[in-house]
This record gives sequence, structure tokens and C-alpha cells, in this order.
Amino acid sequence: MSQKILVVDDEESTRFLYQEEFEDEGYTIKTAANAEEALKLLPDFHPDLVIMDIK
Repeated sequence: MSQKILVVDDEESTRFLYQEEFEDEGYTIKTAANAEEALKLLPDFHPDLVIMDIK
């Protein structure tokens, strides 16, 4: 089973970059544009790591 990562960032290009890089390394990744979207993913997706935009 691969490690799961959730990326939360309001910039679509940043989310896409993380997704491409982590998928190439074999990780399962989900992305969200904001906290509300991220919270909706959590009942079915239990990430090992969450990367959030803090700006």
C-alpha cells in the first residue's frame, strides 16, 4: 500500500506540481483548494501527510 498525501493550496498550479511529482514517486495523492474541500475528503481518504499553504 502506498503512502497517502493530501495537498491543500489555493493555487491550482501548485497543487498540480505536487500531484505530478508525488505520483511519479509512487504516492497516492489528493488535492484540495481550501480547508472546506479538504475536510470533505477526510471521511474516505486518510492521509499519512498533509501539506498546507500557509501564506
